[in-house]
Formats: sequence, structure tokens, C-alpha cells
Amino acid sequence: MANQRPKFVSIAAKISFVVVSVWVLGFAVFAGTMPEAPAVDTLPEADGIVVLTGGGGRLDAAVDLLQAQKGKRLLISGVHQTVPESDIANLVQAPQTLFSCCVDLDRNSSNTIDNALTTAEWVEKHQYNSIYLVTADYHMQRSQLLIEEALPDCEILPFPVHSNLSVQGLVMEYAKLSVTWLRSMTQL
Repeated sequence: MANQRPKFVSIAAKISFVVVSVWVLGFAVFAGTMPEAPAVDTLPEADGIVVLTGGGGRLDAAVDLLQAQKGKRLLISGVHQTVPESDIANLVQAPQTLFSCCVDLDRNSSNTIDNALTTAEWVEKHQYNSIYLVTADYHMQRSQLLIEEALPDCEILPFPVHSNLSVQGLVMEYAKLSVTWLRSMTQL
């Protein structure tokens, strides 16, 4: 019996080392390969555009896509309950008429899972087959994975917005991505 315990500890240590090594290598790849947005004028049209609120430049990028007619409508997901539509239009310097005709506000989503579910409802309501997803570069992989789960028959075209997230922020996002990926894999 006494001989089995050190063998078990040795096996557990080796497994832990492999798991941590794989996670660290994955993080290095994640942090070193942030996606970049292509030039708007080179992009194909999609049915719609979805932007997830929460970081600088996202709204501007989504409105630029809408004004370039890369989608018919724009869903801004995660808008705070108290923010008037006119404030958002002023923030991105877009005409109120653009917002009146072509922009929908989601005021119920408070996290990325909510964003994905609301996006799925919006896409199904409009019978869209393709959307641009606009969010921060570090947030794109997890957001796209969740939205693809909610909309398996919809083409998701990523449009990442450059960010300057700290290493700590990147570690947190990679941890969330890892959990999301593992959850997704166990549901197959």
C-alpha cells in the first residue's frame, strides 16, 4: 500500500504538468494571434450586423459597416437600460435617421451568453443567414463560439476591433474561452 501512494502522486503530478503546459501553450497562441479586422470596402455583404457593447471602437466599427451597406440592420447588444438611443447616435456621429430605420437595441443582455441568445432571436426574427459579429479582438473567439452554438445554420463573419487589454485581462478572457470551449465539447 505504501508503495502505491507515491506512484499515484507521481501520475497526478505528471497529468497536472501536462494540463498546465497545454493551457499555457494555448494562452500563448491565443495572445499572440489576435484577429485583425479587414478593410470594410473589401468585405462581402451580410444580412445583418451585430455588435456586442463593452469596449471602445466597437460601436463606431459596427456603424461604419452599416453605413457601408455591409448589412441591412444593426443589433447593438447589451445597451444599458438608461442610455437613450439618441446618445448612442451622437456618440458615433451617425444620423438619427439611420438609427430610426436600421438599428435595434438589446437592453436585456448583461453577458456574452445573453448576447448570443438575443442575437439568435434577432437573426431568426429577420430570417437572416449571415451576420457580421463586431466585438473586441480578444473577445471574438468566445463570442463567435457562443453565437455559432445558438445559430448553427447562420454564417458568422468576424469583424474584430483592436484593443489594448492587459496581460491579466487576456488571462481572464482565455480562462473564460477555455471554460466555454470545454462546455461546448462536452455537449457534443
